[in-house]
This record gives sequence, C-alpha cells and structure tokens, in this order.
Amino acid sequence: LLILPAIGVQRSVLLAASFYLLAALFFWWPGSTRMGLLRRLGGLAAVPLFLFTASQVPPWDRALMASGVYHRADVMLALMEEQKLEEIIGESELLYYDEGLDGMVTVRRSNGERSLAVNGKIDASSSGDQPTQVLLGQIPLNMDREISNAMVIGLGSGITAGSIATDPRIE
Repeated sequence: LLILPAIGVQRSVLLAASFYLLAALFFWWPGSTRMGLLRRLGGLAAVPLFLFTASQVPPWDRALMASGVYHRADVMLALMEEQKLEEIIGESELLYYDEGLDGMVTVRRSNGERSLAVNGKIDASSSGDQPTQVLLGQIPLNMDREISNAMVIGLGSGITAGSIATDPRIE
C-alpha cells in the first residue's frame, strides 16, 4: 500500500512478480542440491533473464487502461464491430490521469464534453447527466419549507453540492 502511490500500478505489478521469482528461487535452491551445478546455475539465470524482460516492458497506454472496456463490455463490443479499439479510444483526449490506492482517476475530453471517470467508469460529465445532478440539489431546496442547511451523501464531482451552495438560505 505504501509502494503503489510512489511507483504506480504497472511497476507495482512488476515488483510483485520479482518478489515471487525471488521467493521461488529461495525455496527451490536448497532442494536443488541433487542437481548438477550447471542445472542449478541455469535456474539462477532466471533472475537476469526476468530483469531484462521486465526492463523491456513498454509503459501502459494510459488512455487504453482508463477506457473502461471492462465496465460496459457489451457497448464496447458493439462499437468494435465498426471500429478498432484504438480508434475508439483515440476519439477522446486524455486530460488528466492519476493512480492511487483506491483506483485510477481520469478526465477526458470528447466532442467538446469533459468527463470524469474512476477506474474507467464515467461518474460525471459536463453534459449528459449534469442537469440531473443539479436538480438533485435544487428540487429539495425549492419545496415549500424553511431550510438553512443541507447534506449531500456521496461527493462525486461536486455538481450537486455546488448547486446547493448557490442557494442564499444555506449557511
């Protein structure tokens, strides 16, 4: 949990694989004494081979990793009947990308619309469901009653909370 924010998801996976390899060698080496020296050294050759291979792994395509293809696979498969995945992802611009302990947060721009996604699932956008987010705050405020405070449970993009904050009666 301390390493992930510092080195990112991809490097954390490579580091974990390195530890698994070292653990396997640690338990294999004592039992390999009946093997010839050449076979034992061959087993140890796995370490530099793994290190070389791991150093050649290219960085993940952030746009692809943040595309959310797993979230709505049915929609993505339908789109992929007409276009390649790279073309679909290339239609939007990745404005922000960050990895943390709980997930990956991205902001994209596509067709003039911005969207905020967590682990590839869009949670807020500058169009689409934004009127709903505003109305969720405004409808209770406009009911016929006195009101001086409000609470929003679940702060996603802050649109509903911002909508409520515009009312002068809220302290």
